[in-house]
Amino acid sequence: MKDRAVQLHRDNERAAAARERVRDALLEQYPFLPKDLHGIPLEDLPLRDDDEFVDAEQERARLAAEPVRNAETLRAAEDRMRARAGKVADVAAATEEALRERLPFVEVGKVPLRSMGLESWPEFAALLAQLEELAKDHPAAAKGPEARRLEKAMVDLAKLRAYDEAAATQCDAMKEADLHERFPFLPEEPVPGMPLAEAELVADPEFRTLANELVDLRRNPEASPQALRAAEAALADHAAEVAAAKLRATEEAQAHYPFLSKRVAGVPLSELPLAQDELFQALVAQRAPLLREPEANAQPLRAVEDQLRNRAAVLADAKEKLDAIHAADSDEVRAHNPFLPHSDVRGVPLRELGLSQDAEYVDKWLDRLRLMEHPEENRPAIQAVEGALRDRAEELARDKLRAEDELLAKHPFVARPPGAPLLASLGVPVDEQFRQMAQEHAALAEEPVRNAEPLRAVEKAMQARVAALAAADAEETLKPAEAARVLVREHLMCVPYVHPDVPKDAIFSELAEKRDALLSDLERNAAPLRAVEEEMHERAVQVAAQHKRRTRPERRLSTVQMTDVEPEKAGEVREQEADTAPLLSGTEVRDPYYQELVALRASLVEEGPRRYADTIRAVEEQMKDRAVQLHRDNERAAAARERVRDALLEQYPFLPK
Repeated sequence: MKDRAVQLHRDNERAAAARERVRDALLEQYPFLPKDLHGIPLEDLPLRDDDEFVDAEQERARLAAEPVRNAETLRAAEDRMRARAGKVADVAAATEEALRERLPFVEVGKVPLRSMGLESWPEFAALLAQLEELAKDHPAAAKGPEARRLEKAMVDLAKLRAYDEAAATQCDAMKEADLHERFPFLPEEPVPGMPLAEAELVADPEFRTLANELVDLRRNPEASPQALRAAEAALADHAAEVAAAKLRATEEAQAHYPFLSKRVAGVPLSELPLAQDELFQALVAQRAPLLREPEANAQPLRAVEDQLRNRAAVLADAKEKLDAIHAADSDEVRAHNPFLPHSDVRGVPLRELGLSQDAEYVDKWLDRLRLMEHPEENRPAIQAVEGALRDRAEELARDKLRAEDELLAKHPFVARPPGAPLLASLGVPVDEQFRQMAQEHAALAEEPVRNAEPLRAVEKAMQARVAALAAADAEETLKPAEAARVLVREHLMCVPYVHPDVPKDAIFSELAEKRDALLSDLERNAAPLRAVEEEMHERAVQVAAQHKRRTRPERRLSTVQMTDVEPEKAGEVREQEADTAPLLSGTEVRDPYYQELVALRASLVEEGPRRYADTIRAVEEQMKDRAVQLHRDNERAAAARERVRDALLEQYPFLPK
């Protein structure tokens, strides 16, 4: 428990620091821009998504090459940027105000309503339409029980969307923090217009290799300062190359599909599989003949372009969902292993390391858990086993990268699809179809000139097979997540996760019936409804904890399983513990892992505090670690946002502060 508490604390700190760096980078980049407009921080304005602002920025960059000669036109370009930033802020503020007026009952904390897309969310929009229809036909009913029921349903959905937005923002900040802490010399924007987190540098094989070489060089006591500086320069130069290529790919995609913005729902066009999506390409084919007479075909052209934009939005949404699942999976690994400081090891995401399947790692992990039963007297031993666990995680990462590098060296024409796991994690080296094509390619390569055309065909087929494996992996990842999401939508008091066993649980079902009865009069039953929903949330945590411990190997030396305790005797979470449970980093949702630890501790206390005293201490240590981890992550993310903000202001010095 202490482990998780420490981890949550640290994660909050890291996220805060990352946000600080983002803000600082923005302020440094655009020192002529104010720190906020209409109370909206500069880094929260979608300046990078605004084509007019980007065009003015590019013009200014061209003129700034000769500042004396172009002094007058340079000032004019800066004035255009300042004016456009003001208009973007005006639109954002007006949109937020209009939403607040239309949805005065929706209060979701720090997440702006304008960023949540509530009105375009079918479920929310349907409820809103019902509420507005009710008020139009029966004005008096606008304050009645049915209206209150609809409002509560919308508030619950809005809280879910707010969690999604906050978690995504936190994820970006943590990506930046992970890079900044290891490579602080990298700029917040390796090239103008491409933020550090968005550049996805760790996914680039050459960047990963250079980064790991630098890390190894730092560990070498004989490494000279000159060698370190050269390695840092090489890494920074390649980071700029990767970011520039990604920016160029985005610009090329927009030039090919001019009806789309450079970003769709915040996702750069270069990250969307537009060329591979059959539905999108079918719509592109419908659009092509209409362009021959655009004026005569204006209406059908607008219709098909609207469909294209909608399809691009669907693809962007799918990517964001997949990214969120990947981030959550890696964070769950970090939660159970708080001694691993980052979400990757040597560039391999934690979720791909397979730590829980590695017998050597699991044995050491269980040793640590046993030592934590007496944390004070075992502190040196705990630190030693944590070091051994980090070493083993690094060995597994090296093995994974070795397989990856061998595959890429043998087949340099094969590339990992954007957002996909490592090729080794996708199973490409052992895929039978890929291996057969590789053998065919090797045979053809014996006479490369004569077989140039069939070689190209096989290489294309091999890349297509990799894409198919990535698509299958994404589908396999998304399917259970979508099923879990359906359960969350049905039980929104349990955000962010509902285990499939929860609705079948007798205690939870009884609480759900109580809740249904209380919904008949929300004004009168507001307090008891909140209490019942809190009980439902706690019970859902207990059920999830029971299931997880039921499916874990029976290898713990002196701990009990949740399934050793009858569900009815699982124990109540003490009020003080519930109130002090840390929030999942960057959100206003309590951390699920920490709550599972609370549930386990409660069951142990209920069964016998003396009998299980050692185990209770081990659980409390995990709680402490997780709380500190989350707090630290929040601080890191905040600092990352600060850096982005300051970089913007430095970049635009001509905007008022």
